Amino acid sequence: MAGFLSVHTVKNTQLFYSRFFSIRPCLIFYVLVLESCLSQVSAQDFKQHIEHLAADSMHGRAPGTADEEKAAGYIALHLDAAECKLVFQQFPFEKDSALNVFGFLDFKKDSTIIISAHYDHLGYGTNKSREIIKKGIHHGADDNASGVAMMLELSQMLSNPLYKIRMAKYNYFFAAYSAHEAGLFGSAYFAGTKLCDSLKIRAVINFDMVGRLDTGSRIIRVSGVGTDSIFHSFFQQQDSMLHFRLDDEKLLQSDVKPFAEKGIPVLHVTTGVHEDYHRISDTADKINYSGLQNIFNVLHRLLLLINS
Repeated sequence: MAGFLSVHTVKNTQLFYSRFFSIRPCLIFYVLVLESCLSQVSAQDFKQHIEHLAADSMHGRAPGTADEEKAAGYIALHLDAAECKLVFQQFPFEKDSALNVFGFLDFKKDSTIIISAHYDHLGYGTNKSREIIKKGIHHGADDNASGVAMMLELSQMLSNPLYKIRMAKYNYFFAAYSAHEAGLFGSAYFAGTKLCDSLKIRAVINFDMVGRLDTGSRIIRVSGVGTDSIFHSFFQQQDSMLHFRLDDEKLLQSDVKPFAEKGIPVLHVTTGVHEDYHRISDTADKINYSGLQNIFNVLHRLLLLINS
């Protein structure tokens, strides 16, 4: 939501916030100003990330390959630009190893919110490919360059000095997992480490395939809302640009699984499966970039509420 808020948006957003808390008008105004100042992400910002990660030169970002390392380097570059402390975590995978990439935005708080997305894909195809005849690069634009793009743009927003000084109640840990497609190996490995235990996790928010918002139904599927009271209250509200479908059916098939099993509040966000899922046709030109902006703004509002 670039630039200043319109009168229509201000009225709707003021009503939105006032439904949650008995907030003084001056505080509501402050939140609105903060939202206007920080929510500057554009469709081009998302497009830049997705086109890079889903390019032919990435060869499908298979775990344990040089292409995985190239993708990891790109993610690290942008997390570093957001002033995150970088951590690379290598873990055993098949006959070799794969690589998780983390960025820690340390606000010196007692607990941490994890924002995550897997960045690996199928390379030239594995037994998870849905191609029967065609062979070629599985670009993984929606799955999951879109989720990585969302994570990277949120890291940029949260590193904004205005947010850092006035609104941050938590640290933020950005997690880009590998070896997801083969069976959630990256997130499972991380969840079992001392590094994870040291974070004192407040909640985990995960993105997987958020780039194909249907222009008709405008549905985003959200899992895990019952694990936290703020999540539950927030997603009971209606948004003028999106429709929330609360569905926990596939919660334990996502990278929040090891955290949900520990009783940690989790949220998994997706626009759902489509005909290009796990096919070579999952390309950057099919992404709904304005839809990504809308989803970003919803998550932005959620983070403001968590920190209010």
